[in-house]
Amino acid sequence: MASKQDDLMMNRIRDVLQPMVLDGRLPEDVQTAAAATAGCGGLLDMMRGLAGVILAADDAADRSKQAATVVRSLLTEAMEDTSATTLRIGHHTVSLVDGRPSFSVTDPTQIPPSLMRQADPVPDRNAIQKLLNAGQDVPGVVRRNSAPYIQLRSNQGASA
Repeated sequence: MASKQDDLMMNRIRDVLQPMVLDGRLPEDVQTAAAATAGCGGLLDMMRGLAGVILAADDAADRSKQAATVVRSLLTEAMEDTSATTLRIGHHTVSLVDGRPSFSVTDPTQIPPSLMRQADPVPDRNAIQKLLNAGQDVPGVVRRNSAPYIQLRSNQGASA
């Protein structure tokens, strides 16, 4: 039987997932994963389901970004071919603008020293970490733990 704390967390999870299930703007695989997770009976299964929602949403975001890149390039080409400089779409305006003038450095050794910038000194994080790992204190450095985060890795190819 689930504890009261588990029940509270499961209810919080369902409260967050329910709008996702009903949001028709989200990809179907994200909605399906959210619905399946909201229907889980145990907290551990819900946590596994949340990881599935994250994976589905990340995958959808990657696919969307790739599609936007292809379509952006195609729209640029079409606007250039037709000499269209502006399109109005509802509350948005799409404009074809000239790229900014730019340059490429072909041989940095030929650039005069007056045009070279010296990098500001920055702490050597690797050297500091080695000293801290050896138990030494480093002036101006405070030890701390980062906030916990979610790490998702594929188990593909790993033995069960």
